[in-house]
Amino acid sequence: MDVCSVWLIICLLISSTVHALGQISSTKAVLNWTTACLGQAGVAMDRAFLRDSQAEYLEIYAKTLKATEKLRNLPVHFYRGYFGPWVENIFIERFMSKPPLYFFPLIPLFIQWTDYSRLVHRMKTDPALIRALNMSIDSRFPYLAVSQHDCGIHQFMKLFPNIIVMSAGGNGHVPIPLLKKVMSMPMDPEKRTIEVLFQGNIRNGPRQELLNKFLRSGAQVLQKAPGKLEDYAAVLAQSAFTFAPFGVGRTSFRMYEALQSGSIPIYIYNDVPWLPYQSRLDWSEFAFVCSQSDVESAGWQVLKAVHNATRLHAMQHAARKWVQSHWTYDGVMQHIDYLFTDTDRSDLYCERPPDQWCIYGLSIFEQENVAYKLADREAIKLNKTRLVQHAELDGRVTFGEAK
Repeated sequence: MDVCSVWLIICLLISSTVHALGQISSTKAVLNWTTACLGQAGVAMDRAFLRDSQAEYLEIYAKTLKATEKLRNLPVHFYRGYFGPWVENIFIERFMSKPPLYFFPLIPLFIQWTDYSRLVHRMKTDPALIRALNMSIDSRFPYLAVSQHDCGIHQFMKLFPNIIVMSAGGNGHVPIPLLKKVMSMPMDPEKRTIEVLFQGNIRNGPRQELLNKFLRSGAQVLQKAPGKLEDYAAVLAQSAFTFAPFGVGRTSFRMYEALQSGSIPIYIYNDVPWLPYQSRLDWSEFAFVCSQSDVESAGWQVLKAVHNATRLHAMQHAARKWVQSHWTYDGVMQHIDYLFTDTDRSDLYCERPPDQWCIYGLSIFEQENVAYKLADREAIKLNKTRLVQHAELDGRVTFGEAK
């Protein structure tokens, strides 16, 4: 064997060793993150078992994938002119092709939670979901779910407390942004002639009361009813601030649409502020965050900022700084990827799930499909066609028609 061959073999051995050590390091980091996350919710995992459970893990992973098969490839729901894909769909698309041990020791639940809840006529806890999870969930392993729904998957968190939920709507362990279509409008601060914008359904929850309190400060607010997405994007791009109170869940699409457009959100929360990346990002640099009891005070602070060009431009610059890396689907997926490949680079953080699981106390299956009521007739017809095509997930699950 010549010298070159020997060096090649040595290099390959070194490379393999470094790769193996890297995998061990990543697995240890994910294990630490997982046990700490569930620990905040009072759920203890057996670390010694998990460290040496790869063979059993692979078996349970395959079983889970099979059991949840009928909860994927469903019609994607629509909302206010946007037909998806949504964060749950993109998570499935991006991560389902990963090798199982990529997630170890977490077992991902590739389920279209929100699409399923909007299609199924049954309300409250649904037997198909319960059956699928009962068939696959093993209490010895931690699981991972990504949920967009306003009220999350709280009932399943209660039944299966070893599920870590990344929640966009405001109920889970890990806050992630609630995203719709990514806005891409000019963001020149000098052209923002509207002080504060509120465009949306003012009758949703206590929004009218909150807005009235905010207006006592003397801030000028342009109020617009829901309209076409293109018109909304154009007005948003001209707004220095965006009034973004909580909705049915703890946050709203409006807050992230504002951030994407360089408009500073005025985020009003009810019981718990649902802010992604809070352990790494200082939200006060690019947003006003206040509880609903402090809305009037926030109005005065916004009014001061409107007349302070230096601060206003600094906040708008800070908002734009994080758009691609944090306020887009690609950004969210990148931070989920970092969680498994380079945990310290992920800005996702885990917290104890809120005690009140939904602001209006509504189950994932108790809400009416608001999209059906707001959509135009053609959209309703399209969804009726989709419902017919997906008449059953299995022998005992019936889908309801759009109303």
